[in-house]
Amino acid sequence: EILYLPDVVCPSELVPDVAAFKAQQRRWTKGGTQTLRKILPRVLKGPYPLKVKLEAFFHLAGNLAYPAMLVLALLTLPVMVIKEFSDAYHLYFAVAGSFIVAAGAFPLLYSVALKHAYPDWRRRLAFVPFLVALTMGVSLNNAVAALEGLFKKGGVFFRTPKAGGNRLLYKVAERKQQALLELAFGVYMALTYLYSLAAAQLVMVPFTALYALGFLTIGWQSWEAARELEVAVQEIKE
Repeated sequence: EILYLPDVVCPSELVPDVAAFKAQQRRWTKGGTQTLRKILPRVLKGPYPLKVKLEAFFHLAGNLAYPAMLVLALLTLPVMVIKEFSDAYHLYFAVAGSFIVAAGAFPLLYSVALKHAYPDWRRRLAFVPFLVALTMGVSLNNAVAALEGLFKKGGVFFRTPKAGGNRLLYKVAERKQQALLELAFGVYMALTYLYSLAAAQLVMVPFTALYALGFLTIGWQSWEAARELEVAVQEIKE
């Protein structure tokens, strides 16, 4: 039997910077996907009810949403262009657009959690869009981790750097190449946002704006963290 006790508080230490946050997210995502690869086949083949198998699938496969988010970001602009200049897919877009309600599940989850956790939950609701943008911004980092967990065995266990810890141990987890890719995604989504405004496709405006904000924020902070790390390494060598 499992009991959920909302009144029990478990304090935890927040990560000191975006590099540590991404290292933590990478480890969680890769480990979760490796668990999916190991356990899900047994569950699907086992003598369990269909509802149990479905719940196990959606629970274990949750991290596969990150590669899907990345693909969604890439396809948003070409799909809007096709919709704007072609009349052949109106029914398809109408049906596909109905699934946009699913995008509200994530902010709704945290909004309900805030309501139950804090008396001033209405004031805190203003931060939920930034939380969504942050999740979108780390989708590249986590998509790579999810694919590694799905297709690779083993791997290096990187502990999350704590405040005052030795960040040099985690230089592999934060690279300039990934930061540049995140910034490139941010610029691409900013252009997509501007196109959604120009084409009056207003449904896509908030999503493209959040994508752009998330990628640019994570990319820039990752770039700054990588530069600081390079300086620290150079000082040690000298």
